[in-house]
Amino acid sequence: MPEPLIRFFAGLGAKVLNGMGMTETGPTVFLMDPENAERKIGSVGRAQMLTEMRLDGVDAGQAEAGEIQLRGPNITPGYYLNEKATRDAFTEDGWLRTGDVGRRDEDGYIFIVDRIKDMYISGGENVYPAEVERVLNEHADVLESAVISMPDARWGEVGAAFIIPRPGASLDPDELRSWSQQRLAAYKVPVRITLVEDFPRTAAKQGSQAGVEVYAVMKIELSATWTPSQQEFDLFARISGDDNPIHVDPDFSARTAFGRTVSHGMLIYTKLWGLLIASHPEIRQMGQTMMFPNPCYTGEPVELTVSGECPGTLSVRAARTADGAELLVGETEVA
Repeated sequence: MPEPLIRFFAGLGAKVLNGMGMTETGPTVFLMDPENAERKIGSVGRAQMLTEMRLDGVDAGQAEAGEIQLRGPNITPGYYLNEKATRDAFTEDGWLRTGDVGRRDEDGYIFIVDRIKDMYISGGENVYPAEVERVLNEHADVLESAVISMPDARWGEVGAAFIIPRPGASLDPDELRSWSQQRLAAYKVPVRITLVEDFPRTAAKQGSQAGVEVYAVMKIELSATWTPSQQEFDLFARISGDDNPIHVDPDFSARTAFGRTVSHGMLIYTKLWGLLIASHPEIRQMGQTMMFPNPCYTGEPVELTVSGECPGTLSVRAARTADGAELLVGETEVA
């Protein structure tokens, strides 16, 4: 049960005893005792009788997290007529791999951190989505959260959080991110925070991890009209350091085949990228390819379009409104 809900019931005088078990374990393995239920909120208790428990790779007394592995007469000997599944489920020395990551406090109480398969690595650091979700769920305006990973050019993977706000709440993703930065290590703070009405659910009404991942793929369709000006050409030349007279000197340009100043190609791309991040500031660029088939002149309106999926590939295009001539066509990889 989520920690905020346990605290809510505790405030009403009702003690919630969290526990954990599996079909393979008979089923209950851990159960919180009433005496410590309020003092150890978030814990599933200690291993019950007949069950031996270890954290893989973690010595007794260490605070690190490791996979919970179990052994005892209550543990299944294997899967019927499925030798491969049995081999995969047990270690060589006979311990059942639960697939759950846990940590043990100084009193021997177990706290479930996450499922191993849900963990991702950001900048070389392990991030457990359930840990991030527990923090996000403590925010007064958050009803429920789900965190998954998405690719990132710099860090390898970063977090994407999907939030169901409480009814009537006015939740701002940027404010929630700032709030999270005060409570989580920087590499654990989700880069993208998206508000949703609900999550895809399993038959047991639990949020489906696979279903939530569908939300991570954003469909993007953006368009705008831009009319280039000489002032923009001059400003971009100063910022970029490219002061080629073809962009900034009307008298020089008049004597060329163009007949007047033309835009720097990257100014056009800057306009397209600005269109994108104005709507999706959390998106990151991972690479791009582009061509500039025709010149872009001042005073001639340009249609800017961005379309595709994130994470994935976006098509970017700039074309003169008057005759449809393409000024920029390309693709950009985003996450």
